[in-house]
Amino acid sequence: CRAYLDRQGWDEAEVIEDLGISAWKGNHLRTGNLGKFAQRVIDGEIPRGSVLVVQNLDRLSRQEPRKTQRWMEDMWDAGLRIASVRDGKVYDAENLSKNIMDIFDVLYKAKAANDYVEVLSSRVKRSYDKWLEQARLDGTPIGNKTPAWIRTVGMRPDLRFELIPER
Repeated sequence: CRAYLDRQGWDEAEVIEDLGISAWKGNHLRTGNLGKFAQRVIDGEIPRGSVLVVQNLDRLSRQEPRKTQRWMEDMWDAGLRIASVRDGKVYDAENLSKNIMDIFDVLYKAKAANDYVEVLSSRVKRSYDKWLEQARLDGTPIGNKTPAWIRTVGMRPDLRFELIPER
C-alpha cells in the first residue's frame, strides 16, 4: 500500500510500506506496517472517513479471498475507505451496501492475487526441488553460499565446490 489520506487533505498523507514482508502468509498484517496501521484504524486513532490509497487492491493482501475480505470488512466497519488507483474505485461500507457487485469485485481480485502467488510459489518450489535432486545425484551446489573455506566455481549446470587450502 502506498498512502493514507485523512479528511484534511494530502498534507496529512502518510506512506505505508511493507517491503519484503509476505502478504501471502499474512505477515504484513501480523508484524508489518499495514498491520500497525490497521490497528490504529480499529483503535480510532485514524479518523473515520480516512482513505487508504493503494495502486491496486492486490497490494493489500495475497491471502485467500475470505481472509482478505474479512480484513477489508473490519477496516470498512471502522470507517476506513479504500481507494484503488488502478480501477478508480473507492470501497467503503456505504458503497458496498449499495452496490453488492463491488463485493464480488473485491473477492475476484483477492482470488486472482492469491492464485498468482500460489502459482509463483509452486514454480519456485519445483525449481528448488530440481536443484536439490541435482545436488543429490552429482553433488552440484544448490547456491553460492558456502563456509569461508569453500568457494563455488562456475555457473549452473557446471557449478562446483572448491576447497580453499589456505583457509
